[in-house]
Amino acid sequence: ETATLPREGAAVLKSGVGEREEPVLIWEEDCEWIEWAVDIPQEGLYALSVDYYPLEGTGVDISRELEVNGESPFSETHNITFSRIWQDDGAPKVNAAGDEVIPRQKEIHKWVSFDLTDSNGMYSPFCFFFHEGMNTIRMNYINQPVAIAKVTVKSPDTIPDYESVRS
Repeated sequence: ETATLPREGAAVLKSGVGEREEPVLIWEEDCEWIEWAVDIPQEGLYALSVDYYPLEGTGVDISRELEVNGESPFSETHNITFSRIWQDDGAPKVNAAGDEVIPRQKEIHKWVSFDLTDSNGMYSPFCFFFHEGMNTIRMNYINQPVAIAKVTVKSPDTIPDYESVRS
């Protein structure tokens, strides 16, 4: 895969992000989009997976718009959410009424491998139609910085039919 940027220096490659030694793409607000050219061996439906690392931001989830071959395949690709990871910062406390109060949350910075899906979990994973040969995948910046290590085009997992599971 080959990445294309809107202009030179719009995004940078950096090593050592999240303890990952190989260089990764640092994508911040001043880069409007990133496009990848991919060579597809056979026409059909494919899933997309992204290895990402949430960079310091305002704490809201990361959002990008996705286009395949210059078009948004369906409305859910207008806002794809890359979640941040949170955990409790300490044990729950008990208030004056004797109720447990949820502790503060702290963000955990780690690499996540994410099969693109909608934020409601209705379509998991998204499947995109690609022609045989060269195709383009473009992500447009909506909000929040992120590091991207890899974008993978893969055959979607097949769900076995009832008869094969039953036997």
